[in-house]
Amino acid sequence: MTSGFDSGGDWVEVDGLMCTMETEKAVLLGDPAEGKEAAQWYPKSQMRYWPGKEQVGPVKMKEWLARKNGLV
Repeated sequence: MTSGFDSGGDWVEVDGLMCTMETEKAVLLGDPAEGKEAAQWYPKSQMRYWPGKEQVGPVKMKEWLARKNGLV
């Protein structure tokens, strides 16, 4: 599991997302059942932690971001 930044605010944990790719500033996450084509990019600045590359696990992100992308 990789750690990001903590800039305060409301956080939610979303379980069962797969990290497909990672750059310096963003992580490509998606539901493993939907395949890599359905994955979306999420900014690390809006997340606290996420699974390592090609792993499935919990992701903690800002609530607004999770809602915007239909994760909660």
